[in-house]
This record gives sequence, structure tokens and C-alpha cells, in this order.
Amino acid sequence: MAKIIGLCGSPRKGATEYALERALAAAEVIPGVESELMVLRGKNIKRCTHCNLCMESTTPLPNYCPQDDDMKELIDQFVTGDGFIIASPVYEATVTGLLKDFMDRFRAKAFANLRRGENPFAKNPRVGGGIAVGGTRHGGQELTLTTINNFFLTYEFLVTGGPLGNYLGACVWSKDRKAKGVEEDEVGVERLEKLGKRVAEYAVVLEAGRLAAQEQNLDLSCL
Repeated sequence: MAKIIGLCGSPRKGATEYALERALAAAEVIPGVESELMVLRGKNIKRCTHCNLCMESTTPLPNYCPQDDDMKELIDQFVTGDGFIIASPVYEATVTGLLKDFMDRFRAKAFANLRRGENPFAKNPRVGGGIAVGGTRHGGQELTLTTINNFFLTYEFLVTGGPLGNYLGACVWSKDRKAKGVEEDEVGVERLEKLGKRVAEYAVVLEAGRLAAQEQNLDLSCL
């Protein structure tokens, strides 16, 4: 069973969470796929101060980081996925500060593990796709998706925008009307549902490849 984790970077419950739920529902149409919603709303996520203790410590830190907040719980949940969909509303032509703080702090788990020869994820390789929800039609959605995709690339995800025509990911126009606005954007809903299905399809293919490699005793370090 391949698990798709949807991470919502909005500080409130509205258009972005609804759009992500629609994408996850579409992902579950693919046989052998289950989904899990993660929300950053209401979580205590402190900013990375770039102290580098996560990199320099010779022993694992209790929270991967000297800061005491909700990040360890969030990271431990996040890394169990096989495929990922990250969604954010557009804030000043990029992701929310809440989501960016999560991304910045994730390095504590990822690079600290790599330094010690450990894989931060349950399985490799992984696939990710992004959803950006803007209050205006041309409200910075593609720039927001670029930030999400860059996060994926930093941690060696395979990135998909969805099927041909989606380009960087799914762009949605909510007209600042929350879930109702998303529903009215028929093109945006079509794109985010196709993105959900494509992430799920790739996750299933990658899982099948892992199993086939194990059966043939192939020595692939990425597995």
C-alpha cells in the first residue's frame, strides 16, 4: 500500500485545505493507495536560527533540533509517506511563512540523518507535487509552486506537476471565497485532481520497482 501525505501550509481552514482534500480523494481512486492529511494550522513551529547544532551534534538531538516545539511530531509523521502533495495559499507571491518555517526546519532531520549515514525517509525514492491557491487569477501561484518544488528537489524527491498541461503543479483561483471559490474554479479543480492521481500513480510505480529490486537482490542504495 502506497501512502500519499497531503501537507497543508495554510494558517486557517479554508480554500487550500479543501483543495488538498480534493486532490487526496482523487489520489485514493488509484488502486493500492491510501492518503493522510497533515495540517500546519495551529501548530507551534519556531523559526530556524541556523545554529547548525543539528549538523554538528555527534549524537541525535531529542527533537532533531534544540528548539522545543511541534516539529518532531510533524517530521515523524511526514517522513512515512511514499508520495507527497504540499499545498499553500499564496502569500506575497510565495508560500506562507508557516510552511516556509516547516521547510527550513526540516533540514534538521534530513541533513543530520545523512551526515550519520541514515536515511531520513522510510522509503526511497519519493515523489511530490504542489498545489497553490491564489485569491486572484494571476496571484503568484506559479512562483508559490516553484518554492514547493524546490523543497522537493532539495531532498531528492522526484517532482511532478501532474499530466501534460499542469506544468509546475496545480494552480487554483479561489477569489478569496474559501471552499466555494475553489469549487467554482472548474479548471483549477480538474488540475488538482489530476495532480493527485499522478502523484499516486508514480508512488505505486515506485513501490512496485522497490519490490522488484528486492526480489532480484539488486543493490540499489536509493532503496
